[in-house]
Formats: sequence, structure tokens, C-alpha cells
Amino acid sequence: MLINNAQVQSHCDEELLVNPLYLEEGVELLIGANEEPMLFDQHNGKYIRLSKVGLEIFNLMDGANTGHDIIKKLEGDYAKYSNFPEIVHVFFSSLRKADVLNIKPLPEHQVKRVMRRAADKPMLRLPLAKSLNKTTDALLHIYHSIPAVLQKITLYVLFFCALSSFILLNVTAGWQIVWTSVNWILLACVIIFHLIVHEMAHALVTKAYGVNIREAGVALLYYFIPVAYVDRTDTYRLKSKKSRIHIALAGPYSDLLASGLWAGIAMLAPQGTVSETAQLISFMQICFVLSNLNLLLPTDGYHAVEAAAGELSLRKRALTYLLHVMTFKKLPAYLNNMAKQRKAVYVTYSLVSLTYFFCLLSAFLFLIRNVFGNMG
Repeated sequence: MLINNAQVQSHCDEELLVNPLYLEEGVELLIGANEEPMLFDQHNGKYIRLSKVGLEIFNLMDGANTGHDIIKKLEGDYAKYSNFPEIVHVFFSSLRKADVLNIKPLPEHQVKRVMRRAADKPMLRLPLAKSLNKTTDALLHIYHSIPAVLQKITLYVLFFCALSSFILLNVTAGWQIVWTSVNWILLACVIIFHLIVHEMAHALVTKAYGVNIREAGVALLYYFIPVAYVDRTDTYRLKSKKSRIHIALAGPYSDLLASGLWAGIAMLAPQGTVSETAQLISFMQICFVLSNLNLLLPTDGYHAVEAAAGELSLRKRALTYLLHVMTFKKLPAYLNNMAKQRKAVYVTYSLVSLTYFFCLLSAFLFLIRNVFGNMG
């Protein structure tokens, strides 16, 4: 395999091949999610996943080897990959773009820079708290004072009571709300309160697994959808799938409990403002749970599925793979030579996500039509 063949040369940045390569200070190697090696940049708080090949390349980046040297030393072990030099170059380029290499990133056109940053950070954030340690520590102290067996029983009982209450409400009431009786101010205040509880649930479970929350606040998802958030980026340090699934589902679990609570209030309260408002809040909380399972967005459901599948960047990789297969385009280097099992995961995820999205959209449009029809 010739390193200077025309195909590789057309993609290669000469600086990455002829200069000794090493990582900047403040970049550490750790074993994180799914027992995978990662680089952590202490300056910007970012994590960079390393593949098996990436780890071997990293081990040769000692400041003495150039890009050419690293390719020469490894290409014999990866002779079955005809595009191995390109794979190595993509790895170098990604490190350079992340600004963790001794060679600084190439200057970008302003428009491209803005688009890349928007893709990397799809939320416009307004931090309101830099730490939730005091609050989470106090709540965890109360929780841990309960016997372990009783903790699990309580969680399961609350779950089934909430679900049963919501189902019973809809069986008995038949989802017939007198809209003029709804207290909209009370509804808005309660929804905001439950948004805070939702994010606090994430923070609480995250802290229970020994990971600190970087910050919390409000944001615009994709710059137009208002959401509350807690920054739990450091959960990448958690090796087990189970812990990350629990953290992801903590918020939807709290929403389900809230739905059950307000369903109970709706059934017990006399017919009137409180009952009608409680019924609507209960239904809205269930809607939040269902929408939070939309796998096409960075929702809690998506993060839970991603953790269960033992994947990182599942959505991007799966949709990229499906798009290239359907359009008969050449796969990117990082998607080449995948195992059949991973291909099946990507295709299944993409198809289920798209199906769920269109079902959710259809249900939403059906609901809007009925609501406006009843109000008319």
C-alpha cells in the first residue's frame, strides 16, 4: 500500500503527515462509557471517543512520530483496510478540529464556523445555577436514610399507582374537559414547577452515581424550542449502561408520577376548576413523557436507548449510515468495516425512530383538530 497514492493525497493535510504529533497539555486519557477509551480536554470540557485504531494511533503520538511514521508503523497490522491511510488522516483531522493537537486548527469561513458550532451545541443556553450539589446532597441524604429494600418497593409502587391513576381517570372521565373551567395561570405555574422537578430528578440520579452537574438553566433547543436542562456531560465517565439508563429515565419517571398525582386530584376533587385543571395537567404530563421518547431528537428516551445499545453518537451514525445506503453513496471512513450486528442496530434504530416520529406527529395533529373542534 503506497502512502502517497493519489486518493489519499487528495484528502491529506500535509502538516499532519510531516510534523511530529502530540496532544496539548490538559488532555487526559480515561476509560469511560461502555469501557471505551476517551480523551478529555480539561480546557473546554469535551470528550472524544477513541476506537481501537484510534487508541493505537494515540499511543504513538509521543512527539517523536510524524503522521507518516504512524501510518508506516500500523499499516502492516491493518493491511485488510485498503483505505487505512485515509482512516488515520480522518482521526488526525478530528483531533485537530477539536483543538487538542499541537497543530492548531485550520481557519474556517465564518459561515462554516457558525454552522459547525450550532451543530455541536444545538441549544442556546442561559445558565441559572453552576452547581446543584447542596440540593442533591440533601435529598440523597434523606433517600439513603430509607432501607434499600423499601427504596425499590417505593419506586415500583409509585410507578404503578401513577399509571393506574391516569388510566382510571381517562376511563371514568373519557377525556372531556370544560375548557372555560381551566385555571390557565395555575396550569402554567404547575407545568413550570414540574419542569424543574424533571431536571432535578436527572441531577439527583446523576449525583447518586457520583457525577457532578456542571450547570443548570433554561435553553432553546435548536434555537426555538424552550426547554429546561441540566448539563450532565460528565456522565460519559460512567462505564455501566445501567447507570446512564437510570439517569436518562429519571426525568420521564418524575413526569409519570406527576401525571398520576394530578389524575388522582382530578378524580377526588369536586367537578369544577380544580378538577378540570388537574385533568389537563395530568394529560399534558403524559404528553411530555411520550414526546420525550422521540428518538430522532436528543431526548431522554434517545439517551436511554443509546446507553442500552452501548453506543455513542447513535443518532448521527445510524441516520448517516441509512442515508448513504439508501442513496448508494460511499460510506464515511468511520462507518466502513462495521460488524453486521452494528449495522442491524443502526437500521433498526433509524426505522423505529422515523416510524415513532410520524405516529407522534399524526397523534398531535389529530389532538389539535379535536381540541379546536370542541372549543368551536
